[in-house]
Amino acid sequence: MVSLETSAQWKEWFDDWQTTVAADGRMTPIVVGRDNHKSSNDVPETLFNASKGVYYALSFGCNLLRM
Repeated sequence: MVSLETSAQWKEWFDDWQTTVAADGRMTPIVVGRDNHKSSNDVPETLFNASKGVYYALSFGCNLLRM
């Protein structure tokens, strides 16, 4: 999503994400995943409300798919 994880880059990314709002008000969802090149979990824990260590799960389609 961003290359350096600076506040400025994240603000720009979130601003861009706002352009995904459809005419009926729905927004394109995202499923956040951390890559293996990051040395810290601070950003996903803070910005995406992930638990400590960035372990969480998300269900789709009335629990037909669990990620």
